[in-house]
Formats: sequence, C-alpha cells, structure tokens
Amino acid sequence: MDIKLLTKTCEAWTLIIMDIKLFTKTCEAWTLIIMDIKLLTKTCEAWTLIIMDIQLFTKHEAWTLDLNGHSTLDQNM
Repeated sequence: MDIKLLTKTCEAWTLIIMDIKLFTKTCEAWTLIIMDIKLLTKTCEAWTLIIMDIQLFTKHEAWTLDLNGHSTLDQNM
C-alpha cells in the first residue's frame, strides 16, 4: 500500500507486490528490497533498476514487469 501511494500512477503495484511475496515464498532479503523501493520510487521511471534487482534476486527468468504495472508470472516454474 505504501508503494501504491508513492507511485501514484501505478495502482497495480499493490497486487504485484503480493504476487511476488507468494511467488518467491521465503525471501529474507525482500524486506531490504521493499525499503529501497520506498526510498527510491517517486516516479515510475525509478522502477527500471529495481525491477532488474528483483529479477536477479529471485532468479526467475520468466518473471517480467513493465513500467505500466502489468505482471506476467509463469505458473509452471
């Protein structure tokens, strides 16, 4: 919800964050990623580097995000 409020134009991010938590199951470092997003995100432009970090951290190549707030999950990972 904090992320949704900070990005303003990316209302879909709330659901995407929930999906990431369920998809990665247990990620202790996720708390730090969330804090970085809160500090860095003021416009959607800031998401590019953060998305790269999440992809590297989760190591799920099938996970894709775009700046419009859409998500694609490969349910057969």
